Amino acid sequence: SKKEVRFLGEEEVVEVVSAAVEEALSRAEESRTFYTQTVIPKEPKRAATAGSGSGSNKRPADAVLLQDSDGEGSDRAEESAAPVPKSSAKKRPPYDPSKLVRTDYQAPAGLMDLFVSRTSKAVTGAPAVAAAAADVHVLPKVGLSRRSAAAAPMLSSIRELLAECEGKKDSRVAALLKEQTFVGVTDEFCGFCVVQSNLDLVLIEVKPFAEEVAYQQILTKFADLESWLLPSPAPVAFLIHKFLESPVSNWKQEDGPIDECARRLTKVLRDNRELLFEYFSIELTDIDAPPSECSDFYPRETDDATQPILAVVALPRVFDSNKHAPDLRCLPEVLFALAASVRWELREKDVFSDIARVIACFYSEWLGDAGGEKQAHEKSTEKSAVNEERAAQVQFAYLPASQRHFCPPETFRREGVVREIVSVNSLYKVFERC
Repeated sequence: SKKEVRFLGEEEVVEVVSAAVEEALSRAEESRTFYTQTVIPKEPKRAATAGSGSGSNKRPADAVLLQDSDGEGSDRAEESAAPVPKSSAKKRPPYDPSKLVRTDYQAPAGLMDLFVSRTSKAVTGAPAVAAAAADVHVLPKVGLSRRSAAAAPMLSSIRELLAECEGKKDSRVAALLKEQTFVGVTDEFCGFCVVQSNLDLVLIEVKPFAEEVAYQQILTKFADLESWLLPSPAPVAFLIHKFLESPVSNWKQEDGPIDECARRLTKVLRDNRELLFEYFSIELTDIDAPPSECSDFYPRETDDATQPILAVVALPRVFDSNKHAPDLRCLPEVLFALAASVRWELREKDVFSDIARVIACFYSEWLGDAGGEKQAHEKSTEKSAVNEERAAQVQFAYLPASQRHFCPPETFRREGVVREIVSVNSLYKVFERC
């Protein structure tokens, strides 16, 4: 109940308040000296009436200047004009605790977590996602930093894409996201989260929201992205081959042999690797020998054995925080999408948009994914670690990024990605009884 609620550090707070009150009361007995100024006589009433049209806005003649001995004074005017009616005076609105906003959207993310105690659990056998993210290092792109006045000029095609995002902006959703504070996630797989914006509680579908935020972040930092340096080079052909063998690839016999498809798609990435690195910080390089775990895949006594092996060594870093790496298990699918889904034959604007969408999907792929996660992690401790990392990405990466320079599309409200669910003041009576 409310009677059982106590302040954190109540004794220290009371001691500080008591000391401040005693100090203020002790100063009340000090002597103060005031200086007065002779009052200018009032004008005759008839003269004031005759010149009321031109002198109504002048300073009253009977002003008295009061000044303290320390030099800080105030000019207090005692006007002789007619008193202001009480009905026209501004009245302070009545105090209504149900309409108070008790959150601060300008506070750092996670500030209130300091007041929440959690039981620490030892995680044994961390999942591949957390392990891979822990091994990833930040590699600033040579010659470039975060976009600033001295950064490389933005291409006209990127400006057009950003203008399209601005044209589809939903002002109401943008206002909700700008002043939002993270409340929590609604399910263990982080499919939805709740934020508070002023007096409104807002429900957000995480996966499409995160994809759009990452997409606009990539466009904003175009040609200015930093890189994640992978722990070891990842062979492209081997990863694409593995993805084509999986059921999610929808590969069919009429598409041709898998080995031939993997080589053809690898050649597409090899031909465009300069563009991928210069504008999106995806670094592809040739290595002489494959890693030991995939050495059986590459030929040893054929003509292809002399060809260099194309491998991924760095991926783009979309968000500022070092802790929010993408899920490396999705890397085979991303390489396949870059080679097969990007419309390389179209104009520059379409190519850049397709690449940005693929990278955005890469960052948001594991958010809200409840399908394979139950099968991939059977231990509850491992699932808990992954789910906490998901919630941390939403709270510390995607939501803060949506507060600045983000244009939520109109489809967010139409498709229910962002929806207002309830007003806090309507819940006040419910919580008041607790």
